[in-house]
Amino acid sequence: MTAVNDLRNDVGDDVVQDEERLVLGTMTGTSIDGLDAALISVHGRGLAARVALVAHEAFSFPAPLANALRAAAEQIPMTSGAFATLQRDFGVFHAECLQ
Repeated sequence: MTAVNDLRNDVGDDVVQDEERLVLGTMTGTSIDGLDAALISVHGRGLAARVALVAHEAFSFPAPLANALRAAAEQIPMTSGAFATLQRDFGVFHAECLQ
């Protein structure tokens, strides 16, 4: 929270209040069938903030990635190398979808 307060002190409350911020959020649900992404626009802050949906899209996981993610979620044993590869593949999928 200190970093947020420092930012407010550095730029001033007026700038933070009036500036538009674009925020991109992603998630995958418990079905692990794909990645959902939403881009929102935020004006203001606190209770006076105005938020608007700019865009949203759903991306289906390729079967090999979905199967590997489900195996990890079910705690099926895998080597640390396999888990590291899964993390990389999951990150690459995010990057490719959100370009």
